Amino acid sequence: IGNHENPRQQNSLRRYREVVIHPLNGNGSYTCDDTNNAPCWNETTYWFRYGNSLFISLNSEEKNNENNINGNQRAWLNKTLNMTGFTNKFVFLHKPIKGESIVLEPDVLDQMFDYYNVTAVFAGDKHYYCRNNTQTLYIISGGGGANLVSADNCKATDNAKVSTFHFVNITVSGNTINGTAINMSNGAVLDTFQWTTPG
Repeated sequence: IGNHENPRQQNSLRRYREVVIHPLNGNGSYTCDDTNNAPCWNETTYWFRYGNSLFISLNSEEKNNENNINGNQRAWLNKTLNMTGFTNKFVFLHKPIKGESIVLEPDVLDQMFDYYNVTAVFAGDKHYYCRNNTQTLYIISGGGGANLVSADNCKATDNAKVSTFHFVNITVSGNTINGTAINMSNGAVLDTFQWTTPG
């Protein structure tokens, strides 16, 4: 979820759960609502397998703990990343780990992702495209339709940053992913990359 679905917004999390059904394996509570401080991880944090890959969704908008992946959620993340039998591991969250407007304690998360050989981390929040290659691949893809902002503050690899409406297409082949960022208005290719899961 993002800042428009978090529990601070009246009824937004309830609407999210009514429209989209996600796995109930986030080690949280379903009781969180607009007036409740209980954890809301179920359906906002979850994991699933697709093919040879593990997909993990995190909640950087937890009520009274915004911008943080800590406590029980971090323990759940550590346990989930420790699962075996996956060639690739992908993590999704709203607030970026790299760049600006990032989650708290990004270095701790970065080290965790490196340790568990995470393939790529996808984030939004900032309304631009940015790719950062470290041991783990980091993609910010926030140009889906809201007002764009400058990408100047993004620490991109090979100048792979642009402020335009876009989407990112990813294909997986074994332990290698191929990605293309595409301009939504004219179909132009903004960035292409190939990345192999470390380890």
